[in-house]
Amino acid sequence: MLSPCAQRISLRVLIIVGLMVSPICQPMQAQRYGFKSYTQDQGLQNTAISHLLQDHTGLIWIATQNGLFWYDGKSFREFENPQELPSKDVESLHESADGTLWAGTRQGLIRRRGNHFETLHLGRQFDIVGAGSLASDRQSRIYVATTNGLALVDTRDLNGAYKVRWLTDTVTHGVGVDHGGTLWFGCDDESLCRVESEQVVKVDERYRLPHERWESIVADGEGNVWIRGPHRLFEFVQKTQQFVARDQGVPQTGAPAAALALSPQGKILVPTDTGLALPEQDNWRIVNSHNGLASDSVSCALFDHEGSLWIGFRGVGIQRWLGTQNWESWTETEGLSSDVIWGIRKDLRGALWVGTNHGLNELDPQTGRWRSWHEADGLRGEKFRTVALDGNGEIWAGAYPGGVSRFSRQGKFLAVYGKKSGLLSDRVWGLLADHGNRIWVTTTGGIYRSTAPVRAGAKKVAFEQVEVPLADVNESFYQPIMDRHGWLWFPGSRGLARFKDGQWRRFGDLDGLKMTGTFGIAEAADGAIWISYTEPVGVEPYDFF
Repeated sequence: MLSPCAQRISLRVLIIVGLMVSPICQPMQAQRYGFKSYTQDQGLQNTAISHLLQDHTGLIWIATQNGLFWYDGKSFREFENPQELPSKDVESLHESADGTLWAGTRQGLIRRRGNHFETLHLGRQFDIVGAGSLASDRQSRIYVATTNGLALVDTRDLNGAYKVRWLTDTVTHGVGVDHGGTLWFGCDDESLCRVESEQVVKVDERYRLPHERWESIVADGEGNVWIRGPHRLFEFVQKTQQFVARDQGVPQTGAPAAALALSPQGKILVPTDTGLALPEQDNWRIVNSHNGLASDSVSCALFDHEGSLWIGFRGVGIQRWLGTQNWESWTETEGLSSDVIWGIRKDLRGALWVGTNHGLNELDPQTGRWRSWHEADGLRGEKFRTVALDGNGEIWAGAYPGGVSRFSRQGKFLAVYGKKSGLLSDRVWGLLADHGNRIWVTTTGGIYRSTAPVRAGAKKVAFEQVEVPLADVNESFYQPIMDRHGWLWFPGSRGLARFKDGQWRRFGDLDGLKMTGTFGIAEAADGAIWISYTEPVGVEPYDFF
């Protein structure tokens, strides 16, 4: 039989996500995320990724060391006319304001015209190296950083023709245009230049920058300019007109340095050889193989128009982060005592309580670390099938076998309840606190209820068995719910039980259920009651009114 979380996943997933989600800035450690991988099996014949770009039509283009590919929503396809490429080593991709797609290959510059690519002859022999080699201004003039200088290509009002002007004659690295139209580029071997009054000016000494090959230059959402080399990362803050070092916590990377990327909020993302650096308040979070990436060697990143994050690697293809910044996951690797999960509940402090096959786990919201609670801590049992929160904010956990354990709202162990407290069965499936803060316990053998409302901190609690119509000593009752009316619903192996206004009623196959044995239950936003079963016969909403 599947666990309740597994059987109710289609009904409860949004609720569970709401409990587990944490914003990108929350201090968590070694969470595992969900990624979908794309390699040769999906048509990506070369897995050494150089750059990613999504054009204005929604197509995702992939530059690799051996070919240009695009993604059609299902699979990757190689550009059909590779002979149109001056080199199959595609280094950089860029889309100008007029919607033209540009690609910098190792041996030349190309642009897309219709369904074809056209090589532009710039009048010099040169190589294009690095994903940060292309940029454009508001007039769609394209700037090309090459091993033989910086070229300006102007296609305005020329009916497909173009003019070329070389701005420099020495090696140029990354190039970028800020929101004010100023052109910045890495000049010579280890300098930063920009164009002022149509003159190329070195600005290293003016801004006290270290010697570095500035290979990626990007303006963020606030208009600040970021420059990045293999060893250093700086931000030019427009308000102060000064560069500030931002590389504390960012690993160094190989040359050429991977291109910086932007989030939908205009924040900088930094691909490195030891993972992807994501902004986290004033620091960086590094997502790498410990979090589920296929490799630590990240070459590029792209947020698509739907907000999904695509990550390219140097040799293992591409991964798409499923539910970017919304989904996180934990396994035994991250500190859970078992990968088999039965119950999940978040307490009033923000701590996450998880019942597993091998103990009860608590995730500290401040440190992001897991604590495992076991019999050595006073609990009974090892397999915790259910976790609940009562009206006082106290935490209850049920074991199968092992009875019921209770914790204060501060997370301190209080007591454990079994036969001496009136629970004649210690094989617990579910827990529920009703509006009066009486605790209901469902077991194999019957349903129990506290004899009085539970007061905060009062360790002594007595339980009594509740008589349920058509039940017997062998029936199992699973995790119950309380609906918007305050009615209680108990799925059971002999049928569904409802406790309404002090009266019981049972529902089975004669009442329209698919079968008598019910297992999972949830209330939808429209008030419909959804049922799953002890056999895999599907789920459906029901109207019992």
